[in-house]
Amino acid sequence: MVTKQLSLQTKYNILLKKRPLLVKILTGSVLSSLNELISTTLTSSKGNKTNLQVLYKKIILMMFYGGLINSPINHYGYKLLVSFTKNLKVKNSIRNLIQLCCSLTVITPIQVLLLIVTLTIVNLPILNANSALVSIKLFINDFKKILGLLQKNIKSKFPKVYLSSLISSTLFVSFAQHYLQPENWSIFFSFAYTALNTSQNIYIKLKQKEEKESEQDNLAKKN
Repeated sequence: MVTKQLSLQTKYNILLKKRPLLVKILTGSVLSSLNELISTTLTSSKGNKTNLQVLYKKIILMMFYGGLINSPINHYGYKLLVSFTKNLKVKNSIRNLIQLCCSLTVITPIQVLLLIVTLTIVNLPILNANSALVSIKLFINDFKKILGLLQKNIKSKFPKVYLSSLISSTLFVSFAQHYLQPENWSIFFSFAYTALNTSQNIYIKLKQKEEKESEQDNLAKKN
């Protein structure tokens, strides 16, 4: 069993060296789909069966985010960061501090912003429609309303999510600086941020669930 695991890990590392961006895209897609699967399972009401068609649509959106948005940001962002600081004639401790500051002030805010936008879209009620085409039509029809919701969520959730990301990013980057080769940073961050993003996804789902229940209670009282 150990031999097989080592063999898989070796094959993965070989592929990572040959096709770094492709492997990171595939890894990010799989991890983000797990994010949605776990968060949906944990936030589903007891007794209510999960609509698989809706879940598939959400998983596809999260795969798109993890593979084609977040993974390239990790890949190119940290690649540029390492190459930028590599030739600086400063002490390692100063170089590490510069890398950390650049990560927290440039890469992390972009990732947090795009994560909130993605999670807002993933948790839109229009995805509960019976087909993907209906969801797309509803998205186009309600585009202005959705833009308003995105602005609202960015304003209300960005500070909290960014603050939690500041703390976790500091720990993740510090760990990577001391224990990992620069070419392995983005893969490590993909795994590490999956856990963080899953918790943030759960938070947004629960928050929207509370708001929906509150609206239903208010309507019931009026009637």
